[in-house]
Amino acid sequence: MRFECEWSPTCGLSAVRKGGLWGYIDTKRRLVVELRYDWVTFFHRDAAMVCLAGRVLFIDIEGREIPEHVVVERGLRQQPWRGVPRPRPGVSERDYVRISPLSALRNTRGRRP
Repeated sequence: MRFECEWSPTCGLSAVRKGGLWGYIDTKRRLVVELRYDWVTFFHRDAAMVCLAGRVLFIDIEGREIPEHVVVERGLRQQPWRGVPRPRPGVSERDYVRISPLSALRNTRGRRP
């Protein structure tokens, strides 16, 4: 399967985008978390922040939503989340073909997602 964008793996999963939606694949390129999110972040401590239909939530490495009380207990909201840059007007899709965590930070020009 080909993707518009594919990130370097963290916690064994890579964020990928196809058709404007984000999900995650494993190191064997199998889709582990389905492509349904508006934007995603890298996994950190086996959790990632994602946006689904305008709602920001946390998921585990199997794609299950992490309940709010667990998010608070684990202190996930205080983590240094680095997100996938969302497309901006005037940016071509070629700029998002293959991107690494460091270039992602450069692409966001210092703005947080």
